[in-house]
This record gives sequence, C-alpha cells and structure tokens, in this order.
Amino acid sequence: MSNLHRTLRNVYLRESLDDAYSMIASELNDNARQMGINLPNAVVVNTNRVLKSINDIKDMSEGKVQWAGFGTSWFDWIRHNMPDWLAKYFYVLDINIENNDFFKVNSEVTLKMFSKLYIRNPNLPKDAAIDYQRLYDKQRYGVVFKPYKRTLAEPGSWYRSIDMDSVVIVNKKAIRSIKLLLDASEIIADYKDRSSDDF
Repeated sequence: MSNLHRTLRNVYLRESLDDAYSMIASELNDNARQMGINLPNAVVVNTNRVLKSINDIKDMSEGKVQWAGFGTSWFDWIRHNMPDWLAKYFYVLDINIENNDFFKVNSEVTLKMFSKLYIRNPNLPKDAAIDYQRLYDKQRYGVVFKPYKRTLAEPGSWYRSIDMDSVVIVNKKAIRSIKLLLDASEIIADYKDRSSDDF
C-alpha cells in the first residue's frame, strides 16, 4: 500500500468514525427527549455488557466499582481521545446524587478533604489511588466529580485522571432503576463493516 493510499484510507476511516459518532450523538439526544430524560444531568453508563437490572451492576461487595458520566461527558471524551473505546449500550442510572451518602468533590476544599480520607497514593491514577473499600466500609455510595475542575490539582495528581464530569459508584444501593437509553450496536457494526472494506 502506497503512502497516498494509506493516507486516503485513514481519512476515509476517520470520516466513517465521525459519522458513527454523529449518528449516536443524535440518537442519544432524541431518545432522551422522548423518554423525558434531562440528558445533561443524567448518569450514563456506556458498556458492552447487557444490564437488565440493578443486579447486573457490580459494586464493592464483589470487589468492583461502576464509573459513569453525566449526559454525554464520557461519550464526548472518548470521541476526541479514545474513539475505539466506544461500547454498544448506553444506560441511564436513576441515582439521587444529592444524597449525603455520596462524597462530592467539586472544589479545592472538598478535594483536599477527600484526598485526606480516601486517597492511598496521590501520584497514582484514580483507580489505584482511591480507597474504594474504605468508601464502601464507611457506608458511602460513591463519589461525584461534578463539576470536574482539572486545574484544582497539579500535573501527576490522581485527580487529573478523572478527565470529565463523572461519578464512581461503590454501592449499588444508590441505584433506584436502570434504563436502556440507546443500543448503538447496528451503528457500530456498520462502521466496522466499512472499515474492513477494501479501499
């Protein structure tokens, strides 16, 4: 394959991926509107797992946590940073993030407080730094990072790896219900078909 051929193919693939993301963005907004969901404030999980009920969510009782974005925060981040991370299903979790059992990190004061209580090593990425077991043992539902303010921490801090408005759930008792917002499997399959075509 010549350099020109390779360049043209890369452009074609990039445009195909952009088309797929644009279609998904449109359907996410349309579906949320039809379902009466305030998308910017909704807690949204993007996964390849089928989540039929709350029981399908893992929490620290099984040594797992569940990260989620707000609205399209996760979708927008992967679109521009890790487009191959796109998963098939988008679910909305019904959670009252104002519940006091969630720790809110949204200011310099709350960041310092949280770090003092629940950070094991401030120089590691979030999943290695946060003491999820301690959060669970202290009867916390999880941590809300909204609004996420990247400039609150120095480069190299665990907080810099949060990346977006998000919430990490350590106890699924926080979840009141779960709804499928979008099954994007056909859109993704179409993109993959086009990316495997001869060019």
